[in-house]
Amino acid sequence: MTLKEYMYRNHPDCVGRDFDYGVSGCPDCYEDLKGHYEKTVCSHDCEKCWNQEFINDKSEYHIRLEACHDETCFTMALTEEQAEIIKLVAEKANETSECGCMPRMYIFKAEEADYG
Repeated sequence: MTLKEYMYRNHPDCVGRDFDYGVSGCPDCYEDLKGHYEKTVCSHDCEKCWNQEFINDKSEYHIRLEACHDETCFTMALTEEQAEIIKLVAEKANETSECGCMPRMYIFKAEEADYG
């Protein structure tokens, strides 16, 4: 997906024929684009800049929490760094739990899931 396509999906009011190169402003103007494109591509070539690929450094992770008679599982998009922090917290919580009802937490990449 290009930056322009991302903008069309997430900021449709900022995309159209009324704007130079089809998008309002510069990628730097949008907080949710920061870190998702190469600034070096943008050196005063707006068309080339808006047509570059959107860089997505996040992966889908499944997170499961278990307690006495309840559990929940959900999916989140996280960077590797965010996932590592959650893994450390989960490991420490699971290691130090002295109560049988203390929630236990597990995290794993969605593509590595083994449901069998």
